[in-house]
Amino acid sequence: MNQRLSIAFSAWLKEQRKKYRLTQTELARRIHCASITIRKIEAGERRPSAQLTELLADYFAIPMQERYAFLHFARTDEPPHYSLPEPRSLPFSVDAAAIYLMEANTGSVLVNQNAQEPLPIASTTKIMTTLIALEHGDLEQCITIPQETTDRVQRCGGYTIGLRAGDQLSLKELLYALMLASGDEVALIIGEAVGGTLPAFVRLMNQYAQRLGLKKTHYLTPGLSFIPHWQ
Repeated sequence: MNQRLSIAFSAWLKEQRKKYRLTQTELARRIHCASITIRKIEAGERRPSAQLTELLADYFAIPMQERYAFLHFARTDEPPHYSLPEPRSLPFSVDAAAIYLMEANTGSVLVNQNAQEPLPIASTTKIMTTLIALEHGDLEQCITIPQETTDRVQRCGGYTIGLRAGDQLSLKELLYALMLASGDEVALIIGEAVGGTLPAFVRLMNQYAQRLGLKKTHYLTPGLSFIPHWQ
């Protein structure tokens, strides 16, 4: 017979999951583990690993300053000496698929609605494109607009701002066009000019995301708005 372990944590996890209206399978999918793992933890048949505890802490928005106590709670039978956060309902209705609202001074999470759900980030990708261009590029570099890039974006149904092939613009001017007008062709032109090739530029984007701690962010292009990058 399996010994029942960490009863307090198993009960807490089950209660939190139900408050978020999730099945065991749904919670497992959102924190990227097997559903049988959640079932066994809730049944008190096993304790979560340190890595899984961190994923649960992320999903249930445990404040960073309380993570050590939360890990101790999950790995032993001793509850922490603080009140674990409750999911909070919004005082207003929104159409957003996910929301994460934190009080900056205290780190207290005010709202956590599907915060760990991978979602496409569309043209906000171009913010990262701009950061990489500023870090690795020369703002005075003169770049010639290539016909093949504008044609490619138009064939794919991307958004263009009407740059003419053969025109020459500085990297600084192209960054203004990227951030203010959000042209898809501008993102590709910058990526090729700064990175040498688009794959090389995208590698820089993903490396920078990892440096920022964006563990679940992944880029595929410098900014085609219809490509499903996720975060």
